[in-house]
Amino acid sequence: MALSTHVTARFGTNGDFLRQLTNHDAEAAATVNTTRLGLACDAASAQFPIYAQVNYDDTNQQHVEVAVMGVIAFLRQWSTKQGSASGEVDAYRQALKDIARISARKRVDPQTTSVLTPSDPDTTAGNVRPRFDPEQFEDVRPNPPLGDSGRT
Repeated sequence: MALSTHVTARFGTNGDFLRQLTNHDAEAAATVNTTRLGLACDAASAQFPIYAQVNYDDTNQQHVEVAVMGVIAFLRQWSTKQGSASGEVDAYRQALKDIARISARKRVDPQTTSVLTPSDPDTTAGNVRPRFDPEQFEDVRPNPPLGDSGRT
């Protein structure tokens, strides 16, 4: 489902809200200006790689919710005097940054360029023990707790 379809599904095409936002220069318009709505959808989805560091994914509900918020923010900014709705666009960009903090985005995967390969331990002699745990320390036991013997 396209982003413009998500927007119209939430706000409807019969009401005045989207019609007024998309036709701010033609108040007598009877329908939603789909060209201006499409441009706002493009602007909102273009912000994803910049601020969220992921591409807009129409199947991800978090992306859809935030993108719809961005479409409305851009439409409001374009329909009013320059800068009067910039707070909504800033809130949209902050929501995108929040997505970047919680999503997988560009995680560092462990990789190596070493030519060495780890070898499997020799388990034929029984248990494999690390170097810091040789058998000579097997009888060493830590002291029991002092308890209530009165010693401090």
